Amino acid sequence: MKMKLVVVSDSHGKANILEEIVERHPDAQAYLHCGDIEAPQEYYPEYTIVLGNNDIYYDYPEYRILNVGKHRIYMAHSHRFSYLHRGEQMAKTALENDCDI
Repeated sequence: MKMKLVVVSDSHGKANILEEIVERHPDAQAYLHCGDIEAPQEYYPEYTIVLGNNDIYYDYPEYRILNVGKHRIYMAHSHRFSYLHRGEQMAKTALENDCDI
């Protein structure tokens, strides 16, 4: 069974694009926002959101671990990792949390 996930980040308060994404992808099983949404969760109930470095006024978790089908997804905004070797650090953290995505 195929599953469609929509992953976005850094929308910085631009509501129109997030609404358009939901309209264009009504068949998605999940909408994941990886931080810097700069808006409260109640504005985007469709989205699962984590804290970005510009979300200082909102109470989002720093990271999430999601079970989706047979996969575990580690979801975070990249500011939690140093600039050098960021991708490797994120992959290592995912593996340390038994996540394969």
